[in-house]
Amino acid sequence: DLVRALRAEGTTVLLTTHYLEEAEELADRLAILHAGRINVTGTVEEVLASQPARISFRLPASHRPEDLPPLARLWAEPAGARADRLAPP
Repeated sequence: DLVRALRAEGTTVLLTTHYLEEAEELADRLAILHAGRINVTGTVEEVLASQPARISFRLPASHRPEDLPPLARLWAEPAGARADRLAPP
């Protein structure tokens, strides 16, 4: 609550977090940093709309995409998941 109280008073707060849920709850505007540089800025809605969901996972070379559990198969196509094949050890 200190951040919430300051926000309610209209005070500008520079908050750093790794948790999007926390940023969504507390921020009016976001700046996302990657490799020390601002990657995207805007309202919560603008930032979320500009960043497509990405899921990345690795499969052993012996596995095929159809071997994935059903939920992973659902994520793979719409979210643009990338499955990297790993050569057997």
